[in-house]
Amino acid sequence: TQWLFATVIAFLHRVWGIYGVEAIQIVFTLLISFVVMKTASLKKGGRFQWGLFLALLFFALVVIRFRIAPRGHLVTLLGLCLTHYLWVLQPRRLLFWLFLVAVFWANCHAGVVFGVVLLFLKSADTLLRKRWGEFKLIVAGGCAFFAGSLVNPNFIYPYTYVFRHSNTLVD
Repeated sequence: TQWLFATVIAFLHRVWGIYGVEAIQIVFTLLISFVVMKTASLKKGGRFQWGLFLALLFFALVVIRFRIAPRGHLVTLLGLCLTHYLWVLQPRRLLFWLFLVAVFWANCHAGVVFGVVLLFLKSADTLLRKRWGEFKLIVAGGCAFFAGSLVNPNFIYPYTYVFRHSNTLVD
């Protein structure tokens, strides 16, 4: 389920060695921190707060556990942050962007399933708040996201993989 992520890591290792592998972890950490701060700035009147961003970045770089081989979980964290950011921003082509995020995410990590869960929870929230127009949009967004998540060589495998492994935790 991680063919794209593994290909990028192998390429970076071949070209720049262990420094390339470490660099991609730092780039993902930067992206995740940036998306979180952009989302927060949308909710706080649109002003990007550089001090808070740098504090969050420092915290993320200290806390995140770097490994010799980065894990696809970084993609899942970035995917969750991007999906939430897109929902808060609600760009004109929201369905298209959710589709693209899902395509990228599904080809990098099986955690794409959690993107569907996030959109399901957001739809439940809008339904409970009786925001019918927003509910229709989130359902359409969830369908676009799910369709995008199927655009990978493994098709439905990320869902069956997560379901199989989540059942073993219960037994």
